[in-house]
Amino acid sequence: MYEETKTARVLRFLGWAVMVVGVVSGFFLANVPVEPGAMYTRFELALAFKYWIGSIVSGVLVLGFAEVVRLLDKINDKLDKLDRLDKR
Repeated sequence: MYEETKTARVLRFLGWAVMVVGVVSGFFLANVPVEPGAMYTRFELALAFKYWIGSIVSGVLVLGFAEVVRLLDKINDKLDKLDRLDKR
């Protein structure tokens, strides 16, 4: 059975973390004051979408890079097995 490398695991975790933190921070950072110094805030959906889309795109790119690392490691394992069979 194939075991995922530590690098791919860390990248996969970071990709999900970027997406989760970005979406949560979008909720907080999109609450803007009604006017300077005001106690009341309003939720700016357009601003929230900027944070959400940016974090999701960044997270998916990191997840894609993790998948590339995983696939390259899997290919390397297969080539090592073939090399060991050729040496017999």
